[in-house]
Amino acid sequence: MSDIPHPAVYQSPQGRWRIRLAFAGAVIIIAILLLLAKPALLRGPTKATGHVEVGFPQIGDRLLVVAPHPDDESLAAAVLIHKALAQNKKVKLVIVTCGDGNRDSAIQVSGNASPTPENYRELGRKRSAETLKAMQDIGYHPMT
Repeated sequence: MSDIPHPAVYQSPQGRWRIRLAFAGAVIIIAILLLLAKPALLRGPTKATGHVEVGFPQIGDRLLVVAPHPDDESLAAAVLIHKALAQNKKVKLVIVTCGDGNRDSAIQVSGNASPTPENYRELGRKRSAETLKAMQDIGYHPMT
């Protein structure tokens, strides 16, 4: 069994700085991708209503969704995934982490004030199962 680094490692100022830097990098990448999207995601106010119409990027034959943590795909892309599946597009989902690094969540799930490595693994399994269930609820089946 491999050793999982204790999340306390990420509580140091240097660890927090690295996390913030990684998050900022992800935001910049997403912003660049949105700017490069073919159709405008925000179209100007429509003449009929005067409201801003929110559109979706054009979906080709395939859709790849990359989410840094479990539930990010649901929060950020569930409607897009559902729309792609409804159009019989091929959808792949990549979740970069299993969501097992949050100390507060590990405490809540395990009931242990000092979570053990197994408690963090348990949290990761729980978050992964929740993600799979949420995606199945909108019609995504990872083995197809």
